[in-house]
Amino acid sequence: MRSIPYVIAVLTVAGVLVFGAVFTAEVYAQGGGQGGGQGGGSTVNAKVRAIQNGNVLGTDAGEEGVVGQDIDCVGGVDSTTANDFHCFLVPGDVPPGQYNWPSLINGPLPPGVKLLSSTDPMPCTGLPGGLANNDTCFSVTFPASDFSVGEWHFIAVFTEDGQVIDLAGIDYRVNSFMVVPEFFIGSIGLAGSLLGTFYLYKRSTKAK
Repeated sequence: MRSIPYVIAVLTVAGVLVFGAVFTAEVYAQGGGQGGGQGGGSTVNAKVRAIQNGNVLGTDAGEEGVVGQDIDCVGGVDSTTANDFHCFLVPGDVPPGQYNWPSLINGPLPPGVKLLSSTDPMPCTGLPGGLANNDTCFSVTFPASDFSVGEWHFIAVFTEDGQVIDLAGIDYRVNSFMVVPEFFIGSIGLAGSLLGTFYLYKRSTKAK
């Protein structure tokens, strides 16, 4: 007869793995996912990156961000005179090339799209994701409440006194990134811990 700790351990591990698998299936069904290959690249003279806790986000496994935390939209452009930055947060089901983004800076915005702007240029030195190679950079922060599980795009428009200099995140989808539940990331460690505990329990019972 199976011991009660054995049954509890097996059921807990099974629950974690099944629940995590369902969550992951839902995430990748919304676009991107492992092998999506949409996490890199840039336009010739401009870049935009999703950065969370210092990490550049993408759609491939290991590049995902997590829900429940802010995400920075950081853009770089090869211009020393750019003085305005506009970053659109776009749901994954909206094709980046569907709209004329500069025309939307003053609204109205498409459903589900959000916009943050900055007039504070900053040095690009030391920034990740190839941004250090640009002349002028900007950063805005979208709060955690703006994100749900799935794929997102950042589309950036760089302007000088209202005149468009460059765009990033349209033709090359350099900005595509996934956000996933923190639960699933932690569940892997939890499952391993439970299996290790069960192994030690079995050894101790055999030794008696």
